Amino acid sequence: MPNQPFFTTFDSLGVKEKLKRISFVLDHAYKNSNAHADIIALLQSCFGYETECPDQHIENDIRGIFYELEDIGIIKISTYSESLPLYKEWRVNVWQYNGTMIDHLYKRYEKVPDPSMIESAYYNEIYRKAWEDIEENKIRNKQEGKN
Repeated sequence: MPNQPFFTTFDSLGVKEKLKRISFVLDHAYKNSNAHADIIALLQSCFGYETECPDQHIENDIRGIFYELEDIGIIKISTYSESLPLYKEWRVNVWQYNGTMIDHLYKRYEKVPDPSMIESAYYNEIYRKAWEDIEENKIRNKQEGKN
């Protein structure tokens, strides 16, 4: 088997590392916005050190944010059902981190360079080449005696 880079999956990370990875993904999902810091704080307060958060503990306005995060793929909702006597069923909706999708998005965004960095590097390269050309012309002129 060829050497493959080691990649730690989301589910094996600690809480702080999970939140850092989610923050990285949100930073790329919500470009030019500082909202992801508030969302991370919200996730930390709702999930705590757990991987699940019962839906009945979430207020309606927060639930709207959770649905947006579900659209991105960061969290998902699951339903557990338990059979009760007299043919009744008890259902619990639970929000969970979507570790597989977070890993996928993290890998994808990790490979994509920031456009401003590309632009900056491009202009730095042009600037460097221009100065090299100027220096070469000065040396050439001195050698030819044109001063």
